[in-house]
Amino acid sequence: MTRPVTVCASGMLMLVLAASAAFGQAAQTPKEPPPRREGGGELSFVNTTGNTDSAAFGAGADFTLRPGKWVYEERLQYIRTEDSGIVDAESLAERFRAGRVLNPHLNVFAEYGYLRDVFSGIDHRNTISGGLAFVVIDSKLQTFTIDGSLGYAKELRPIDPTISTGIVTGGTKYRLRLTETAEFADDFALMESFYDSSDWRINHFIGITAKISTIFALKFGNTLRYVNAPPTTRETRDSITSATIVARFKSQ
Repeated sequence: MTRPVTVCASGMLMLVLAASAAFGQAAQTPKEPPPRREGGGELSFVNTTGNTDSAAFGAGADFTLRPGKWVYEERLQYIRTEDSGIVDAESLAERFRAGRVLNPHLNVFAEYGYLRDVFSGIDHRNTISGGLAFVVIDSKLQTFTIDGSLGYAKELRPIDPTISTGIVTGGTKYRLRLTETAEFADDFALMESFYDSSDWRINHFIGITAKISTIFALKFGNTLRYVNAPPTTRETRDSITSATIVARFKSQ
């Protein structure tokens, strides 16, 4: 097992043990069952640094369906920036996940992901994976989930050779209810190639969402994307800071 994966696995184990000990009492107070359908859309002002340095508008949408013990999730995000009428950054990311609840703490899932970000040196990146998600905490105050999976990735780059490799992934998802109308979010994901141990990537989002009505909310956040073996002439790090207006719905 290569170093980033070892570190990630060890870190997740320590987080599980620490969270189980520190938040055991909170985990015993379950929150209300999630709605059968929920989703939303968002528009944001985005500031990027790294491979690009400019201002832009972004758009995104998501939808979740929970028929019985199944959970289907669709996520889509688009970012485009222009400078003097010239497009200098454009990315499209999509993710679909189908999961099955095995018990209140364990889910099994399969996932497909797509990324197009030419200005960061990626024409197309397709990934497919399957794994397990463990719900460490699920209370009204906070939720904490870790997951891990195995899969396959194929990435086309404008200059470099095509990457085709098996992958291992791991991640965490944490939510903390700050007030009746405000929530803190922390999402971390790591992906590593089986073919090349130096090809590992991190995606880390931290943000706060504040409701302004029953439908609308404001979200402020930062996403850090790190690619240890980036395409030729590209930087390893991209940072995206955004202020977003969000509209959401829920129904049974």
